[in-house]
Amino acid sequence: MALGTALFVLFAPLPLLAFPLAVLLAATPARGKAALLTGAAGAGISLAWLLLPGTLPDQLVRAALVLTTGAFVAATVTTRWSFTHRALLALTVAAVFIGVLFVTFGWSWDELAWWVRSRTSYATRLAVSGLRVLTTGSGAGSADAALLGKEFDAWITTSSEMASMFFPALVALQILLGLGLATTLYHRIASNPRGVPLGRLREFRFSEHLGWAAALPLMIVLLPRMAALKVVASNLLLVTGALYALRGLAVAVAVAVLAGSGSMTAVFAAIAAFFLLPVALGGAVLLGVLDAGVDLRRRWSKPPTSERPWT
Repeated sequence: MALGTALFVLFAPLPLLAFPLAVLLAATPARGKAALLTGAAGAGISLAWLLLPGTLPDQLVRAALVLTTGAFVAATVTTRWSFTHRALLALTVAAVFIGVLFVTFGWSWDELAWWVRSRTSYATRLAVSGLRVLTTGSGAGSADAALLGKEFDAWITTSSEMASMFFPALVALQILLGLGLATTLYHRIASNPRGVPLGRLREFRFSEHLGWAAALPLMIVLLPRMAALKVVASNLLLVTGALYALRGLAVAVAVAVLAGSGSMTAVFAAIAAFFLLPVALGGAVLLGVLDAGVDLRRRWSKPPTSERPWT
């Protein structure tokens, strides 16, 4: 919960949490005072955000949030599926509907990418302009300042291109995070919550069939004759990779619990993973893939055969 909250505060706007929480509370028959106040606040924040004017990326994020929330709440009220299955189904419904909108209204991926690239580039340049002023005023030579400026420009260009290419996947991950936090808060606030709660991180898992959502995009990315589908495949691969990384983190947490590690061990492990982020992410994805194949947690939680009691 703490990790998800920190990630949401850093990388996602508040309405991505407020809107699904408000809709979940509105779909609950019995509402207490806390639920009414929280739902009203969430609805106010969401309505103000939804009515704001915006560019094409802004409107697509809002449409994706509304569609995903509607499908997620419908699945929450009518089924007993796990959070992961409800959220992935809702994202799929939203993606298909938005794809239909692109075809119907003749929207262009190039136009969307241009908007995202321009906005990201402007925001990044604005953020680093202060650093440039400090660097120039600290006595650095003109040659060093020019070299640093070129490095900044190259980094900004690369980050803007990456943001535009993976815009759908980043939005999907933000919405998933918002749905997870909204579900957790909903089950704590509502007096009679609907649906299955989120569950503990160390118990996180999903159907092995999701492996096809990673294998097929990987084939498309690697095959040279399928360039037209590479953007879609790359975004789908990023989302599934994040899910496998989360599953790997769940395995690591479960192992720490089985080993009896304390909270300070978890803190030091999180700090080490932050400074070794590429290695940690790669290891988490690999661990998640292995767990999906052989269910590591079930195997490790069982005592050795020689230590099992007679039945």
